[in-house]
Amino acid sequence: MTWIQGTFNGLFASAAYFGLIATAGPANHRDLQPQLGLEVSRRVSVSAGWLVFWRRELADGIYTWSGQLLRSAVGTCSRFVGKSPSVTVRWGVNARLTLSGDLSGFTAGPFIRESGAGATSRFVRTTLAFRF
Repeated sequence: MTWIQGTFNGLFASAAYFGLIATAGPANHRDLQPQLGLEVSRRVSVSAGWLVFWRRELADGIYTWSGQLLRSAVGTCSRFVGKSPSVTVRWGVNARLTLSGDLSGFTAGPFIRESGAGATSRFVRTTLAFRF
């Protein structure tokens, strides 16, 4: 693995470092990620977030969560990578059972469109957790 001098190494980075859709890892970014959580009732909670991120330097590419180059900076001049809104709803059915649903998307910014295909991505997930 080759690292560019000055690149952030997240060591044990999660694949979901920037939300559930995991479009990129934590190297060479500047990001803003406001989040809001609301407890609707004792058993139901809702959280929403909006991730917006840019490349730190025009010469920086973007990388996967494992550190591999995802998009090269060659032939690009934009810093804005994209935005990713997300919503999560959790319902504690009872003391042992929790149901949750997640919806997330990614809209490509100019850097993504300049460096290759740049379609909008969507991610939907439901989970059922049983604690024993």
